[in-house]
Amino acid sequence: MEVDEARCCGLTRSQCRILLEVGQREGSVSLTDLSEELDLDLSTVSRIANRLVTHRMIVREPDESDRRKVSLSLTPAGRKLIDTYNRNLGSYVHAVWDQIPSSDREIVLKSLDIILAAQEKCKGVCCSE
Repeated sequence: MEVDEARCCGLTRSQCRILLEVGQREGSVSLTDLSEELDLDLSTVSRIANRLVTHRMIVREPDESDRRKVSLSLTPAGRKLIDTYNRNLGSYVHAVWDQIPSSDREIVLKSLDIILAAQEKCKGVCCSE
């Protein structure tokens, strides 16, 4: 659904991911911090951000104290798109939930709790020796 929704909004999945991350921040986020948060090369994030600037979804602003630093923030059009995306995603989740018989919903919630607990126990396992 996430990929379909991103395409529907005229963005690639990578553009959507960056737009969502920028949208979660109060104000702006530095390009470097965003790169670290997403675990992507700075050049990759910068290239994707440039496309979003072209689409008028975000603005790039140089840091006043250090011109090498760049901050990203949403434009009104970017905020509107993120709000629409989140609303559509919420509607999708509700539609899926509505398809689950009420008698099975407690089982689904319990299953999700079990999965989340198991994931928590396995953090860092893939890199351990």
